[in-house]
Amino acid sequence: MAATTDGDSVERKEEALRCDGLGRGYMWWRRRRFQLAFLCFVGFANLYAVRVNISVAIVDMVANRSVSTENNTVTYEQDFPWDSRVQSLVLSMFFYGYVLTQLAGGWLATRFGGARLVGIAVAGSVLLSVFTPPLACSSLYLLMAARVLMGCFQGMVMPAMNEMWVYWAPIEERSRLITITLSGCSFGTVIAMPASGIIASSLSWPFVFYIFGGLGLLWYAIWVPCVKNTPENDTRISVEELKYITERKDYSAQESKTIKTPWLKIFSSPPFIATVISHFAANYGLFMFLTELPTFMSDTLNFDLQKTGFLSALPHLVMCIVLQISGHLYDYLNKKKVLSPTLLRKLFLCGSFTIQAALLVLASYLRIPAAVALCLTMCLGAGALCYTALCSLFMDLSPLHSSILSGISSTVANLSGMIAPVVAGFIVRNKTAEEWRIVFFIAAAVYVTAALIFGVLGSSERQHWAKESVAAGDNNKPHEKINISETKDVVTHM
Repeated sequence: MAATTDGDSVERKEEALRCDGLGRGYMWWRRRRFQLAFLCFVGFANLYAVRVNISVAIVDMVANRSVSTENNTVTYEQDFPWDSRVQSLVLSMFFYGYVLTQLAGGWLATRFGGARLVGIAVAGSVLLSVFTPPLACSSLYLLMAARVLMGCFQGMVMPAMNEMWVYWAPIEERSRLITITLSGCSFGTVIAMPASGIIASSLSWPFVFYIFGGLGLLWYAIWVPCVKNTPENDTRISVEELKYITERKDYSAQESKTIKTPWLKIFSSPPFIATVISHFAANYGLFMFLTELPTFMSDTLNFDLQKTGFLSALPHLVMCIVLQISGHLYDYLNKKKVLSPTLLRKLFLCGSFTIQAALLVLASYLRIPAAVALCLTMCLGAGALCYTALCSLFMDLSPLHSSILSGISSTVANLSGMIAPVVAGFIVRNKTAEEWRIVFFIAAAVYVTAALIFGVLGSSERQHWAKESVAAGDNNKPHEKINISETKDVVTHM
């Protein structure tokens, strides 16, 4: 046998450290953490489907229907005689509930577990979808209350997802696992919009809610027995994968039930403030594009984007694909240590904001519908880079409080969904291209400002108050190292 050098030995050890012992990397089905990511992808797709399907179904709900023809006179009636004001009110109710429970979701996730709370939130949302038709037929106020409650359930999901991945995601795989999850949001929108139209026209509008709600209940029936809050409680995970995960995550998060949240230090932390501002900017641009661009194209170009199904769905599809690619790219660059973690996040986030600002300015001057739609698509694709940088940043700042940080940041960020349309409505009075250009320039300025702030104050380093919390927890309750052989009495392979 040929002698091996010390260099070869070190290289083999490093390779063994990178490998989880479960075969080639593309075999995701052999790894419980990637099975979990796939289930999260499907679950998030369903969440967004039951969120947006009403925007399609409501067209059929208020449509005029021919009920009789007598003496050459056609009589029409509507299932729901709602004017545009009432329709807008119904559609907006979801977001009031969505903002209310972001922070509460973070707190509940630390107490009861992220995976459990994700399941509860999805189950509540899809049940409300199933009951939407009878509630709508009973009372407009019951329908609006159901939409607020659905928003409350879904508001808890993002913070709960962050808490769940603290336990399940090895540090070097955080971005790809979370972006797989988040890409379900775009995928759900791509599928739900055209599918809702087909279902409403071929069956009737109630089946839009029944079908997507039923699919969500099926997902929940699979989620509950298959997913646990932590890998140590999962009897289906292999010994090799459990060892791989436990050696690459911060177990201080297990003390979250005994450590108080340092609220004052969190709200006075410059890196966290920079992160919140960046999250707000990312959502401001996203909501502005998604809600206002169709109106802009109609006002200035006489082009109805909503009637061109492919162009409407293309931006979401591109964002879904780019999220997958960018998550893997970020983890690859981070593993290769091409840049420090902080510089890598700044490159992704500030680069994304800069590109989006430039595309917004360009779109405000274009007069060709296809070119504007292309700008929309490219802008959302570039936005995926920003969300890749943001998605696991809370875990870097403080794994112990990541769900709380996510809840605070999401609360502020989703206020942009209320602010962006108000800004556009205040400025655009005469529907001129010059007025819309001001709207686009404001959004671009928000992007550039956030990029500058994060470029100066942003960080991916563990914060001192996070370290102090861990130390305090260790003093109050001594931390015991985990013996993998003791955490599993039964191990079975999928």
